[in-house]
Amino acid sequence: MNNKGFTFIELIATITILALILLLVMPAITALVNNNENKIYESYGDSLLEASKIYVNNEGEDINPQGIKNWLGCVDITYEDLINSDLIKPFPEENVDCSNAKIRYTKTEDGNSFSYDLTCKDKTNNEILYEYHGIGGETCKIVDANDVTPPVCGEVTGDSTEWTNESREITISCYDESGCEPVTKVFDSTTQVGYITVEDNNGNKTSCPVNAYVDKTPPVCSNSGGSEDWTKDDVTISGTCTDYESGCQTPSISKLYNKEGEFLNQSPGELTDNVGNTTTCPTNQTVRIDRSVATPYIVELTNERAPTVCNYTTEQMKAGVYAPIQCTLYAYDPPTGFKQRFSADDKGGSGIKDEISYFQGYGSSSCKDPGNAGTFPWGQWNTNASGNYGISHCTYAEYFVRQRDNAGNISEPLTLYIYYGN
Repeated sequence: MNNKGFTFIELIATITILALILLLVMPAITALVNNNENKIYESYGDSLLEASKIYVNNEGEDINPQGIKNWLGCVDITYEDLINSDLIKPFPEENVDCSNAKIRYTKTEDGNSFSYDLTCKDKTNNEILYEYHGIGGETCKIVDANDVTPPVCGEVTGDSTEWTNESREITISCYDESGCEPVTKVFDSTTQVGYITVEDNNGNKTSCPVNAYVDKTPPVCSNSGGSEDWTKDDVTISGTCTDYESGCQTPSISKLYNKEGEFLNQSPGELTDNVGNTTTCPTNQTVRIDRSVATPYIVELTNERAPTVCNYTTEQMKAGVYAPIQCTLYAYDPPTGFKQRFSADDKGGSGIKDEISYFQGYGSSSCKDPGNAGTFPWGQWNTNASGNYGISHCTYAEYFVRQRDNAGNISEPLTLYIYYGN
């Protein structure tokens, strides 16, 4: 027979195994204990609900404090109501206080329901042992199911028919047999006639119109007067004001341009409505003014017989001579080896639009196109004149050139005198 006991190592191993088993099962044991404790409180909550049902059945329609017979809404039943009616007993454990319980009875058109809040504390240290909230934070309200008459709009304070760009606070009272509280509303956006909803104690509502007259919308500006085309005249751009609330303080605004230049992305300025809201007119206008007369000059003028003599050099012509330019040359009759080409600089920037030339011969009756050249307004010169080609049997001829830019400015004539002879 072996009477040998456990060795020390075997004993330590056994204790370790038992400790591990205990660690594994302790949470489950704790949960089981807590669950059993919770079931006691949940069971007490169920008894509160059952007692409340009896309480409602005993009280009938008189349960609501307003005495309304056919009502909808909810009524809160206190813990004291159930204790005093001998429908519930205090929590069975002596050191536990659950007297802060509350039961809500809700009555709707679809049926009735009960819910409750329950908090139980340790009387010795006020520690919360159990807590359940099934009601929520909403306040109970009773309405008369037979009352479908909406309230009547009453007196209004704070309204006005004078426009303002500040927020306006308006209060309106109301009248109803079930009771109706005044309502205040702040209008902080553009509103002329606003609405405030009043509600009686039975939930019937009426929408009441009030004069808010709040204008926080800036006016609208529509521009006109500009153009992509060049002109030599003064230009006025305008902005027209539109405002459908307080109206425009100034119906329109304008800006005059009387200097030469190219002005892009222009705005006539700022507009204001009658309560001080402002808007800057769009920068979408273009003004192009050119008052500088184009300066014609000779690009090429050659002749086999003799050099050409001009009262200004080509450089002077390009620099902007504002006087008649005169050149004299001699040519054979009929002319041979004679070349002429003209151009122009437009100082104002609008660019050359077209050229008008006029050729006039003088001499005997056999001279082609005889007569006096004189001074011809723009548009009356012979634009089909082809220089001196075809001129023959003449003593001399005059060749006039004028340039017109895109703004309508017309240059002084460049005059070329041609003498014929051997």
